[in-house]
Amino acid sequence: MTLPEPVVFWLDTARRDQGKARRLADPPMFSEGACFCAQQAAEKALKAYLCWLGIPRIPRTHDLNALAGLIPEGASDPFDRAALDGLSAYAVTARYERPLPSDQEAEQALAWADAVLTQVEGLLEPADE
Repeated sequence: MTLPEPVVFWLDTARRDQGKARRLADPPMFSEGACFCAQQAAEKALKAYLCWLGIPRIPRTHDLNALAGLIPEGASDPFDRAALDGLSAYAVTARYERPLPSDQEAEQALAWADAVLTQVEGLLEPADE
């Protein structure tokens, strides 16, 4: 079965943001950009999953736990809430507050975003078979 267009859009956009995050993490690292793009990748991956679940109105929010809170009871929810909290902070703070995230924080943000994207892709796989 083919994924619906909104799911494909969000998933492709998530993958692009994750690619941007990885490039910004290459030396010389731009940690604030890497953290922001990692957060965006996770946000858009969650929105892909919510679309796939048939959630009719996905709010415009950068709060990843708020998005995960829309997952209906009984649906798979493998997401690490602490990781979602950590990533959510980078939607604004990584760009507008000092001190800027460290290189280690950027590496952690990338790992968290990789996990969210991998989890979402795994949840969507059965629909693609």
